[in-house]
This record gives sequence, structure tokens and C-alpha cells, in this order.
Amino acid sequence: MRDGIYTEIPTFFTADNSIDFNMLKQHLDTLRLIGYDKFVFLGTSSETLRLNEMKAIKDFVVKHKKPNDFYVFGVRGNGFWNVINNISTLGYDDNEIDSIMLSVPFFNNLNQYGLIQYFSRILNTYGNKQFMLCNDPNKAGVNVKPMTFKVLEEKFNNFVGIKESSGNINQITDLVGILDKVKVFSGNDKIALPGYSVGTAGVISGASNLTNDVKAIYTCFNSGYNTQALQINKKLNRLYDLLFVDCNPVPLKYILHKKYRTNNYYVRTPLVKLSSDVEQTLDRLSILSVNPEEKVV
Repeated sequence: MRDGIYTEIPTFFTADNSIDFNMLKQHLDTLRLIGYDKFVFLGTSSETLRLNEMKAIKDFVVKHKKPNDFYVFGVRGNGFWNVINNISTLGYDDNEIDSIMLSVPFFNNLNQYGLIQYFSRILNTYGNKQFMLCNDPNKAGVNVKPMTFKVLEEKFNNFVGIKESSGNINQITDLVGILDKVKVFSGNDKIALPGYSVGTAGVISGASNLTNDVKAIYTCFNSGYNTQALQINKKLNRLYDLLFVDCNPVPLKYILHKKYRTNNYYVRTPLVKLSSDVEQTLDRLSILSVNPEEKVV
């Protein structure tokens, strides 16, 4: 895994509810222009998708991958055979896929021993692929404890990263302290800067879809310009909150719609569009532009 900012890409839809590949390409090209080259596709913010749609997205972005790009792809499922089938169907053995992001199986409420067994079977089955494991207790209903990750690190060389979305800086500090090889990434923007201070390798970011200031915070901190990093982070704090003013990723998709000056934005059931009051709140962020020299906030 590379250190740095991993932008989690949302799914764009057309008016007839199909995948908007033109918008996807435009967005990736814009992100590259402002300095991003690490992307997470089909993650927890990608909405409800059929397997054939997920494969179409995977095939499309792999086709348009640039030499410096690093691609992480999420895989869904709440059981071993379900995940194995999805990895096979989606073609995640492709050499253009740099890492697979694997989440805790939802609805199962596994204990720590069960989590070790579950992750171990998948890591062992795909020993030739790198894996980032995702810990999001709010969505999975289970918190993966630091020692569980330590056990997996000692068993598997292809376990290379963690998306730590607990929001608990104490847990992040413990993870960084006990892991020798596996890199820890904050799972949300709000805790990215505190995470850098205790040794995280970067952040899996939603806000980086909108501004290169997310990268600027990381660069400033790692160059010793801590005051500047804090100042930029303070400026972005309002944006961090507004991205979760409604169900993720709806606020992000609305801002992107304004940024790219498209006719509308589309989300899939069970997600719904924002209320007019929320839209007006987001409209007050600033003038939104696709110009890579401009910032959203």
C-alpha cells in the first residue's frame, strides 16, 4: 500500500438510472489534475449496485488507469462463499487491481475469534492479492479490536492496510503502536489530521472528491508545517460536517452536481435526494467549479 490520500469515488447515474461512465471519467480526470492518484472504487459509498454493474465499473476504470494510479476495489458480502463468488465474478484477480478492500460481514455480529477465522479464509484463498481490511463498527455492528488485526498481520503477508472508521483516536493509536507492517488509514476526513499525529499512513477520503486541500493537509503535516496543516483543516471542518448532514454519499453527490454544473444528480433507492433546505445550505459553501486551481471551500 502507498501512503497518502485515497479518494473514495461515488457512483454516478444518468436520468434512466444507469451508470454514467462519462461523468465517472470526467471526475477521475479532474482529480488527477488536482494531484490525486489513489482511488477507492465500489466502497461503502458506492450505493446499491448489481454485480454486473460493479464489474462494468471495474472494467471501465481499469481500462482508463494511468501509470501512477493506485486502485483499491471494495468487495461486498456477508459470508465467505458470497465474498469468494463476488471476487471471482468481478474479476478482482486482474493485475490492474492493486488492493481489495474487505469489510466485516454485516448482520453476523461475529466475535473476535470468528472475525479472525473469516478474514483468514479469504486472505488464504487469495494469497496473491493485497487486502485492506475495513473496520466500521457503525455499519457492521462489530468493532475489530487491535489485537485481532495483530493476529492477522502475523499470519498473512497479503494483509497490508486497514481502513479504520471507528472514529476512536485511542483505538487508532493502539493500532499504529502494535502493528509492524500493516498500514493504518483513517476512515473519515474529520479524524485524518489527528491520525497523522499518531502515525497513520493517510486517509480514505470523501472530501478529496472536492478539493486538493485534503492532500495539502497531509503534505504540510509530513513536511513539518503543522500550523499550516491545522489552519487548512480548520477551513475544511465545516465541509467535513456537511458531507454527513444527510445520508452519505447524497450530500457529496449534490455538491459534485453543482461543481460540474450538471442538470441534476441521481441516487438509488433506498437513498433519496436532499431536502431543499439542505440543498440551500450546501449551496452556500461557495461558487463551485471544475477548475483544478479553484477550491470548493
